Amino acid sequence: ACFKWVIVDQDLRTDPLTHHIDFSRARSEISPYDRNTIAAARILADSVEADLVGITVGDISANVLKEALGRGLDSALTVSTPFALDGRGTSRVLAKAISTVPDVDLVITGEGAADTYAHETAPRIAELLGWPVVTNARKLAVSDGILTATRVLEDAIETVEMALPAVVSVIPEAAQAPIPGLKALMAGAKKPRTAL
Repeated sequence: ACFKWVIVDQDLRTDPLTHHIDFSRARSEISPYDRNTIAAARILADSVEADLVGITVGDISANVLKEALGRGLDSALTVSTPFALDGRGTSRVLAKAISTVPDVDLVITGEGAADTYAHETAPRIAELLGWPVVTNARKLAVSDGILTATRVLEDAIETVEMALPAVVSVIPEAAQAPIPGLKALMAGAKKPRTAL
């Protein structure tokens, strides 16, 4: 499950002298869409008794990463970069990181991030990995190496099947994102993390 950290909108201020946006007091959080992505991925991983690895790009503190792990990830892989990346660069870094994880059958992303909402991560990763992709899925199931996804289009609901490995993006309706309790956060603090 790929997830992204975004700036908390309510923390942004405008500098009264320069009229530029002041990021100095802004906190970061998991993109609200990616909370649902992790929840949907957890449900699917449980249904096939698979491990769920979370992958993210950027400098994430151990304390902040604990929340993602507390939301149901079994482990996390973080990739630091010396500079900010656009969607193309992020997708390249994610695809390379995914290729380091053994036995990956399915990559799940959100349909878009709370900051850019570009809808490009899943298709770009799929292209780089040479895997099929399905976007805007609201329901997922895996059986005998086949992914079945119900996707929402502008004028229709469509069910598609494809052989794994594959990449899929999910809409928020794919799963409710529960708020992790203290026990889940404490357990998340002890889960494995790897930094590339």
